[in-house]
Amino acid sequence: MFLDNDPGGTEFLPGSIRSEISCNYKIPAENFASDALHARYTHASGAQVMLGRQVPLLGGPDAESFQINANGHCWEFNLDKRGNAATLGQPLVKDYLREHEQQFVERLGWPRAWAVGSTSSVTVFPNFSFLPGQNTFRVWRPVSPSQTVLHTYVLVNKNAPEEVKRAWRVGAMHTFSPAGVFETDDVPPWQGATASHQGTATRKHHLYSALGKGSRVSLPGLPEGLNVSKGQVSEENARAYYKRWRALMLAPTWGDVISDSTSTEMP
Repeated sequence: MFLDNDPGGTEFLPGSIRSEISCNYKIPAENFASDALHARYTHASGAQVMLGRQVPLLGGPDAESFQINANGHCWEFNLDKRGNAATLGQPLVKDYLREHEQQFVERLGWPRAWAVGSTSSVTVFPNFSFLPGQNTFRVWRPVSPSQTVLHTYVLVNKNAPEEVKRAWRVGAMHTFSPAGVFETDDVPPWQGATASHQGTATRKHHLYSALGKGSRVSLPGLPEGLNVSKGQVSEENARAYYKRWRALMLAPTWGDVISDSTSTEMP
């Protein structure tokens, strides 16, 4: 859907951003895997700057939105076509996606074609995440339980015009960089969560993590073996991410690690 929507393939733009965050790497990885709920509230001011309006309500009863996971890999999205891309504040990017919409349909089919630039986020287990549409790719490199080094890259279609590639790069700098309007929204909560979870009181309380339970559906046009749930405001993917992490941490050998894409229930 992301790497093969154009016959010319993709390429990373030259350069990258390296930044340091005082958080456990799993918190931003989980955020990208599952946490659509935070967008309307955490990014309220950033959305006013980049969109001129609030982030739309995600995952309402009529929304065509989903969470999908397999073996800890997680994708949450809706089918608004260009929701993520719109936040870059770069009309050239939206025009490029609109002009190639038919190509995406012919190449990818539905629903993939509608999710190319949609309001969505992805984590490839355990520490590689990206934002379709915004095209920012990030590696969360753990340095310690409370310190992460983030490497950020921008991926574009090779055949895209140079001015469109530049617009994507500038848009990514304005939004998801250490000085970007959305990254400066995200980092303090990640750091605060890491700090608070180290406290005695937090460790004594149970954490509610049942949002979205019982929401499994089937979605035609996707490969077999995926866990699909209705509604992107959900913790289905978060449960799957931590289930996979727990299985790997507790398995005595690689042979004891079970490939399980059928359940997100924690043992």
